[in-house]
Amino acid sequence: MIEPSSDLAPVDVQFLLAMGVPAEAILNGTRLDLAMLEDLGWIVEPGSVSPPLD
Repeated sequence: MIEPSSDLAPVDVQFLLAMGVPAEAILNGTRLDLAMLEDLGWIVEPGSVSPPLD
């Protein structure tokens, strides 16, 4: 029996966010971390994550 791989495919965060997926769901459903969201311009504060300001 072949064990399923634990490696996840790369996630297109910008696409998921554009589709309206909440950041919390993306974080919980993937192995992304808050530093990656910060790199995308998100505002990460204790207890909250806010989308980038345009």
